[in-house]
Amino acid sequence: MRYFRSLVYCCTGAATITLAGCMGGGGMATPSTGGAVQQDSVSMRTISGLGPADVLRRAFTLPTVQGSRKPEKGFVDTVALAKQPTKIAVTVGGNVVNIYDRAGNQLAQLTGFSGATGLASDTKGDLYVADAFNQRVQIYGPGFQGPPITLSTPGYYPFAVASFENGKIVAACNQKSDLSVTNVEFFTDGQLTNAISNPNVTFIYNCAFDAVGNLYTEMEGPKFLARVGEIVGGAQGNTLSFLTTSNKLYTPGGIQVTTDGHIAVGDSSGCAEICFEYNAVYTYSPPVGGSLGSPISKTVLKGAAYPESFAFTRNMASLYTADEYNGEAEEYAYPAGGKPRSTINVDCCAYGIAVIPSQ
Repeated sequence: MRYFRSLVYCCTGAATITLAGCMGGGGMATPSTGGAVQQDSVSMRTISGLGPADVLRRAFTLPTVQGSRKPEKGFVDTVALAKQPTKIAVTVGGNVVNIYDRAGNQLAQLTGFSGATGLASDTKGDLYVADAFNQRVQIYGPGFQGPPITLSTPGYYPFAVASFENGKIVAACNQKSDLSVTNVEFFTDGQLTNAISNPNVTFIYNCAFDAVGNLYTEMEGPKFLARVGEIVGGAQGNTLSFLTTSNKLYTPGGIQVTTDGHIAVGDSSGCAEICFEYNAVYTYSPPVGGSLGSPISKTVLKGAAYPESFAFTRNMASLYTADEYNGEAEEYAYPAGGKPRSTINVDCCAYGIAVIPSQ
C-alpha cells in the first residue's frame, strides 16, 4: 500500500503506520488552524426505479440551491470565484498542510495531523483534509482563521476525501485500522449516512464527485494495478463497481472530474525512478456500460518523478501534481502537458494537493 510505504519512507524513525509523518515546510509561516464552513441549503431531487448504471447515472438531476445565488454549470459561482485568489494546498510529510500562492510563496501552515494525505477543495474556498491516523476529516473554511469542522471516522483511516455541493456531502475513502476492510463513508450535513465497500478493493487512493453526485475512485485492485471505480448515486448509491479502460493503468496518480464531465485519471506508471516521461493524466468520456473506453487525451507530465495526486485550476487551463519523490507541486498545462510551467518546492514528501477554490 503506497501511502503506508511512503509515509515510512519519508520519515526517519517511523516504525509503524500509526506514527506521525515528518514535519515538512517548518518555519516558513505562522501555524494556523481552523475556519468555519457555511453550508448551502440544498434539496436533492430523487429518482424512482432502477436500471443499468449508465441510465441511472444520467437520471440524477442537479441539486436545487435555495437562496439568492444562482448556480452555474457544475455549481460554479463564477462571481465568487473571481474574488478569490488561487491558493495551492499540499500535504507535506503527513504531518502538515502548507498553503502557497501560485508564485510559490508560503502563506500558511496547518498542523496537528498524523498521516494526512488526501486533500479536496470546493468553490467556496473550503479545504478538506483526510487526517488518516487521527481517524477524521478536517474541514477548514476560507482563510483558515477558526477551528475546523471534524468528521470522525472511528476505526478507519481516511486516505482520500471528496466534497459534493460545497460540503453538503463529503466522501471519506477509508482503510480499516486493522487493514481488513476498505470502504467509502458518506457524510450528509455532517452526519454519517452511508458506507459502501467492495471486497476486491485493497486500497482507495483518490476520489472525486461529478456534477450530479456520482463518486469516482482510483484504487488498487487485483494484481495491485490501478483501477477506476464508481459509486453511481454517490451517497445514495449502494455499490462500488470497477470501470474498465482500453489502456492499462499502473500506479494510482489521482482522479478528478472536469467541468465538462470528463473523468481525468493519473497514472504514475509504476517506474518513477527511470520512467519519468511516462507519468501522465488520461482523460476519458463518462462511462457507458461499465467502461471508460479509450482516453480522449493524454497529458504527459514530463519531469514528474512520482505524482501521487493532482488538482485542476479553476479555469481548467492547468493542473498541479503532488510529486512525492521530487518534493514539489508541479504545474502543467492541461490538456497539453509537457514540461512544468512552474514548480513549488515543499521540502519533503508531497502526498495530496488541492487548488483553492476548486474548478
